[in-house]
Amino acid sequence: MISIAICDDNELMSRQVETEVKRLLDEKRVMYTEEVFNDSSFLLYEIQDGAHYDLLLLDIEMPELDGISLMNKVREYLPDCLAIFITSHEKYVYESFKVQPFRFIPKTMMKEQLPSAILDAVVWIEKTVQCFYSAENQQGMEKIPIGRITHIWHEKKYAYIEQTDGKSTKVRKTLKQIYDDLPKGDFIWLDRGCICNLAHIAKVSGNSVILTTGKDLQVSRDRMTEIKGMIRRYWLDERDK
Repeated sequence: MISIAICDDNELMSRQVETEVKRLLDEKRVMYTEEVFNDSSFLLYEIQDGAHYDLLLLDIEMPELDGISLMNKVREYLPDCLAIFITSHEKYVYESFKVQPFRFIPKTMMKEQLPSAILDAVVWIEKTVQCFYSAENQQGMEKIPIGRITHIWHEKKYAYIEQTDGKSTKVRKTLKQIYDDLPKGDFIWLDRGCICNLAHIAKVSGNSVILTTGKDLQVSRDRMTEIKGMIRRYWLDERDK
């Protein structure tokens, strides 16, 4: 069961989003619950009071508490919750990276882009609920959802598993050992010392990739053409699911 909340101070817009969510998920026979809010502070109160959501569909420009500020507070309670921002102003796209959105959709493109964004989010949520990496070190064992891993880098005898909530888990393993234990096709080698979760690559710029967390990772020049091709194929496959 996937739990979804929609929040937009424009009631007409929130109902349009609600209608599209119902149409898509009923058609795909996805089990879900859905709530609509027209006040971001009410949604935050529900989350602070213990409500759980897997996916938030948010306007950015809202009175009192805008979508980015709301998501920043939500991360304290629901670190793995996905956010899809729907806004009239594309100027917020880079600012929104601070709260790691799953998608950023201009309202002028909502009809074209929202369906695939919702379905991709559902696939991602279902996948991360079932898939974990078991990390073991001197402190014990930790079960890390694959969807939370952004990238893994290596230094000396240790690998560092970086996650969307800013946490880093240190394990005494080679990158090759970790890579072999990860889901096939979800991670790529950026260079000999770093592997990256394809799902968290938001942009390719120059000789680096920009992650959904805003992190900039350098890529080996001799591998950039190959890596661009892998990213392109991954994005196309995700879009067509």
